[in-house]
Amino acid sequence: MNPRTLTHLCITLIAMGLVVTAHAKKQDEADQDPPKLKPMSVQVNDAAVRTSPSFLSEVASVLGYGAKVGVVEEGEDWMKVQAEEATASGWMHTTALTKKEINLEAGDTDANVKASKEELTAGGRGYNQEIENKFREDNQELEAGYKLLDQMVIDPRRRASRTEVLLFMRSGELGNNAGGAQ
Repeated sequence: MNPRTLTHLCITLIAMGLVVTAHAKKQDEADQDPPKLKPMSVQVNDAAVRTSPSFLSEVASVLGYGAKVGVVEEGEDWMKVQAEEATASGWMHTTALTKKEINLEAGDTDANVKASKEELTAGGRGYNQEIENKFREDNQELEAGYKLLDQMVIDPRRRASRTEVLLFMRSGELGNNAGGAQ
């Protein structure tokens, strides 16, 4: 065998060894369990899962109070999440999530805390019922707006469409500021 052929043969064998090693390493990585996602629970009535980290982005799906998610990526005000049952994936505002596990099953220790839909709604607004009642009493000119808001929370068919929300925001010169759960 001439030296040139021998050199080519050695180079080919080394290259094949590198390819086999790289393939084996990739297979080992694929066989490992995926990384554990940081568990969180939804802490508001209806939490929007959005296509991007912005209140103006499309709502991909909505998760209910107590739904469990895993955090895929963390930002300052937004988290990219994957729902436990893989039914939803996207971005949620941090105020819609809690590290506490929320159990809604009968017999679970967390389930013995009873809250009415009205209390959950007030909590979603950042109030408790006592504070909201006092605010309503002091600001009776807002009562019509509160009644409409209550109807929207109780009856989802009364909710504003995305187009209506965007028109409202533009007419009031509202920007995409951080804050709020939705």
